[in-house]
Amino acid sequence: GFSYAGDAVHNATVTLSEGSRSATLLYDYRKGYYQAAISQLPIITGRTYSIVVQTPDDQRATSTCTVPERITLNDVLIDTVDAREYGHNSKQYQARLRWRDPAGKPNYYQLAGDNEYLFKSQYWSSSTPNVPARDTLYRLQGNWRFEKGFTSTDQGRDGQDMESVRGRLATTYSYTNGKQDPSRPVGRLNAYLLNVEENYYRYSDAIERQSRVVDNPFAEPVPVPSNIQGGLGCFSAYNRSVLTMTLK
Repeated sequence: GFSYAGDAVHNATVTLSEGSRSATLLYDYRKGYYQAAISQLPIITGRTYSIVVQTPDDQRATSTCTVPERITLNDVLIDTVDAREYGHNSKQYQARLRWRDPAGKPNYYQLAGDNEYLFKSQYWSSSTPNVPARDTLYRLQGNWRFEKGFTSTDQGRDGQDMESVRGRLATTYSYTNGKQDPSRPVGRLNAYLLNVEENYYRYSDAIERQSRVVDNPFAEPVPVPSNIQGGLGCFSAYNRSVLTMTLK
């Protein structure tokens, strides 16, 4: 898919090509972005792809990217940390990703994850106050939060075993008579390791740093890089490795 910020341009001609092959991306009004079926132009590791965006009023934007190799995610470590939030003691569930960095060249990474968890809702009927509360369990799903950043690089660790910063698993809390009742991850858990292009890393890292200082008038400005000729933004590629497990 190809998406953008700002006012939507529904009638641009968007062409993705690799060598002599090409595919035209069409605008999907329901999803709000341009897309094409993968069967029209398979995305292959090591290949370089070009994109050309042409509007009816002769505005033109172009860029290229190369698909990185896939790097296997070897392991995910789950642990817990006791913390205090909003005046209550809580238990946080955290995960760390482990993989082996390929030697001999710089690599750039992005971390992600999601998991299922249970949420308990209690209901009291005001018309029958002596009847015990009824509990209802909901199975929800949420994304991990990497508070120290979701991007990483192998600088100074080329070819070594690598371990990510901790990512906080998705959970929620309910309260009964003022007592906190934390949920716990139960069910499917997915960890994602993305081997990304340098352009993708620089862009994502800048957006992440910019979001941290957006409310600080004294913070140093964070320039956001662009690799679009004739426009602004990022056109890049990544290769994703997934490790899935079930928590009981």
